[in-house]
Amino acid sequence: MQILFFFVLIWVGYASIHLIYLFQIKEYRFDRFISTIKEFGIRKILYTLDVKRPALTVRNILLVLIVGMMLVMISYAGFVNPLAVTIVTFIGPFAPLSALLFVGIGVIITSIPAHFYRLSIIKRAKAKMKQSKAVVIGVTGSYGKTSVKEYLHHILSSKYKVAKTDKNMNADVGIALSILNNVTSETEYFIAEFGAYKRGEVRTSAQFVPIHHAILTPLGNQHLDLYGSRQAIIDEETYILTQVPAEGRIYIYEGAPSMQPLVGKKILYGSSNDADIIATQMHLTSLQTTATVTYKGTTLIIKTRLLGEHSIQNLLPAIACALDLGMNEKQIEEVISSIKPITGKLSTHPGPKESIVLYDGLTANIDGFIAALRTMSLFPQQKKMIITQGVIELGVEKRESYQRVLEEIKKYDTTVFTTDELWGQLSVEKNVFTFNDVSSLIRDVLSRANHDTLILIEGRFAPSIINQLI
Repeated sequence: MQILFFFVLIWVGYASIHLIYLFQIKEYRFDRFISTIKEFGIRKILYTLDVKRPALTVRNILLVLIVGMMLVMISYAGFVNPLAVTIVTFIGPFAPLSALLFVGIGVIITSIPAHFYRLSIIKRAKAKMKQSKAVVIGVTGSYGKTSVKEYLHHILSSKYKVAKTDKNMNADVGIALSILNNVTSETEYFIAEFGAYKRGEVRTSAQFVPIHHAILTPLGNQHLDLYGSRQAIIDEETYILTQVPAEGRIYIYEGAPSMQPLVGKKILYGSSNDADIIATQMHLTSLQTTATVTYKGTTLIIKTRLLGEHSIQNLLPAIACALDLGMNEKQIEEVISSIKPITGKLSTHPGPKESIVLYDGLTANIDGFIAALRTMSLFPQQKKMIITQGVIELGVEKRESYQRVLEEIKKYDTTVFTTDELWGQLSVEKNVFTFNDVSSLIRDVLSRANHDTLILIEGRFAPSIINQLI
């Protein structure tokens, strides 16, 4: 009985490590964690051998200590009271649920100091922005935000002093930290990416960041399960557009849904004649992309190492904004030619066994998935493989969204390797292979790869997995 007792405690500790990792990647948010359980099922989330180690952060260390203290208390109870041994042994099969309870309590406890820490950061950032003379350019939308932000920063930095939010830090604290770390007295422009998971979060960020100009990238069904409806996504993601003053400019992709009244000057970007800035004569290869861009009577010939038509679409608002802020076409053409693909945004890398990897792993969304498929078709490799863990937080539109991607996959000779069973359930072809865990998936992919293989990594994987592929 004592052996079983300690086995159960070890199992709880083992499961707790994995749950701390899951809470970490879900930003310690119960709503996102619950959404993941709804998508993949509690059995697959809790009863898994594919345990990943959480990052070594202060909060994770505190969580480990809290869970450890609980386990020590239970161990002590087992020494002084045989009944405790019997109870713990009896609930052994439910050890992962006990781990979830312990970690959940730890998340609640640590959220208190985390909350006050966040408030202090935001307060300091707000005070700094009040003293700053930097013109703020807000970037919002469901997907493409980080790419547009990085492209605009690269272009404007060739002439001005420019700061930006770091990586994909687009929530309130991430924006605040970027202000504290990156904005100086010399900063002329600050490019801020705004993101959210549910209604009210963009509004919170916008309270301490004055918006002078804004860019709206396409809207999709990202995080639909948390938002609750498409209208909620539209209302929240377009909020910063309403904060742009009359003298400011708002760059909106063509096809954007109707939204709240705006006072800033609207500029449409896209490929139709209705757009104010358009890209035509695009030539796409696996090495570079070229296009002709026209805006207000100015024509630019763009040559870039960025891949795919969607990359040109992401460049358009950055080009229009740069022209409006005083740069000329020659300056912009030259600086765009030096833009390097962002790692994890359809960047290419040498892969295993002389294969090529197309890495699209920073984020995953349905439109981005389809854009990646179209980019795959530009490569000469005959054997094309996709590895993915699926697209999260799509709510009631998950099946419909996956079917849309599968219809696109039919157009290309490619094979899907995934841990998300829904892909296999929906596919009528024999080109989808599902696995119980990522390790098994990677072993199979590595066994099939050769010099004539292109591997698309779509969506997030642990760094240890990525290191096996690139």
